[in-house]
Amino acid sequence: MSFLRELAPDGIDRILDYFDANGVFRSVVMDGRLCFRHTPARFPPEVWNMHEATKLSEARTNNACESWNNGFKHLVGHANPSLWNVTK
Repeated sequence: MSFLRELAPDGIDRILDYFDANGVFRSVVMDGRLCFRHTPARFPPEVWNMHEATKLSEARTNNACESWNNGFKHLVGHANPSLWNVTK
């Protein structure tokens, strides 16, 4: 992470902090030295990795409702319709 921080453009500190906090390796300072410790990932690859789905020609999105929501929005003519508009 320190190498990435050296190369990164200004303004992306929050992104780097996110990956540092949620990644498998987290940087810590011990005895004045920057060290890395292996920790379990907060979001394991099984949750977000689409490699197997791609190999099996399955859907590569984890949002299966997106198409339905989009179709419903067009059907009722509004993104957040009231119950009254839906029943009309």
